[in-house]
Amino acid sequence: MRIIFGLLLAGSLVAAPAKLTLYPESVTLNSRESRQQLLAQASVDGRGDDWTRTAQWTSSNPAIVEVDAAGMVSPKGDGEAIITAKQGDTSASLKVKVAGYTKPFAWAFREHVIPVMSKRGCNQGSCHGALAGKNGFKLTLRGYDPEVDYDVLTRASQGRRVVLADPEKSLVLQKASFGIPHGGGQLLKKNSLEYRVIREWIEGGAPAPTAADVEVVDLEVFPKSAILKNGSEQQLVVRAKYSDGRMEDVTRWAKYSSNDEGVAQVDDGTGRVKMLGHGEAAITVWYSSKVLYTRLAVPFTTEVSPDKYTRITRRNYVDDLVVAKLKSLSIEPSPLAPDEMFVRRAFLDAAGILPTAEEVENFLTDKSPNKREKLIEYILNKEEFTDYWAYKWSDLMLVSSRKLGAVGMQSFYNYIRDSVKQNKP
Repeated sequence: MRIIFGLLLAGSLVAAPAKLTLYPESVTLNSRESRQQLLAQASVDGRGDDWTRTAQWTSSNPAIVEVDAAGMVSPKGDGEAIITAKQGDTSASLKVKVAGYTKPFAWAFREHVIPVMSKRGCNQGSCHGALAGKNGFKLTLRGYDPEVDYDVLTRASQGRRVVLADPEKSLVLQKASFGIPHGGGQLLKKNSLEYRVIREWIEGGAPAPTAADVEVVDLEVFPKSAILKNGSEQQLVVRAKYSDGRMEDVTRWAKYSSNDEGVAQVDDGTGRVKMLGHGEAAITVWYSSKVLYTRLAVPFTTEVSPDKYTRITRRNYVDDLVVAKLKSLSIEPSPLAPDEMFVRRAFLDAAGILPTAEEVENFLTDKSPNKREKLIEYILNKEEFTDYWAYKWSDLMLVSSRKLGAVGMQSFYNYIRDSVKQNKP
């Protein structure tokens, strides 16, 4: 008992103190309309824990920067302030700079209006971004051509979609807010920021996109990856980097999806993720034709002896990555497959076919120490390997005669198949 109490007093059996980090680590608000969602990410015993909505947020100078209970920062004047998040005895701070608060500001079609319409699904394939549009209103898919979309909004339909003299009567606002019947339902609320963006853009004369407009050149997401607990929630924060060097928070207007909703579900409206099971999920983030992802994981509860990982034979860096992933998810490595199992799996995984009886016999009777490597090279040179992966890539790239026509489809497929056969990078 004395030994146990001694360990407790020494901290050996007590959980390590939490470490708190705020993201993004550097914040500049570039206008009176700039906002920044902050993330209070704690690390407790190697696991991530989102404290964004439970921490107490304070600003050192509310006359410069305000921060709400959810970590959203908004500017009040030019200058600098320190934002602090505290939970219990743990705290972290960062500096926020406000520049350009007093300068004139106007919403831009390419930078602001198109993202609002994309977020609400107006220009998606299921709505007005469809090949034939909807009810005579056709936008380019996901806003890939702002100039065309601008002409459709402001010039077509006798100019009723955008009414400069009375913005509230614009069809683009009336239908989206369900002021008049709209097949897509209510997409905007009149008191929402999205409604205000479009209304104020129209009030400002609905300026057209130009070649001088800034464009999104990159995205970043926080956290880039995280190991979480089952049942926990994780806020994502997304920033866009523009061609003029600015970084702007686009968390509100990015679109999100999970590749495994059995592990993680993401709220497309807020970017908040709910962990529902053990394993790993990739959360895809899309904004203004840029795509990236974050990986969120919940390790399994299985206790695996460390020597299970060290005993694995590693042949190349891929094996190192696989072992590291298994270890991070607490998955016990499987034993090496016997030859009769390996030959079947190799053919199925690499070429989508079963080996012939002759191929199995040749492999099993081969006594050379590198016979598995030779079998892999043999499969990679088979026509079935090329066909199998040409099919997979064609499926991924949506090669379809319904979209491309027979000639276009065949040309695209032949290009993909030749690329696989030539082993293009």
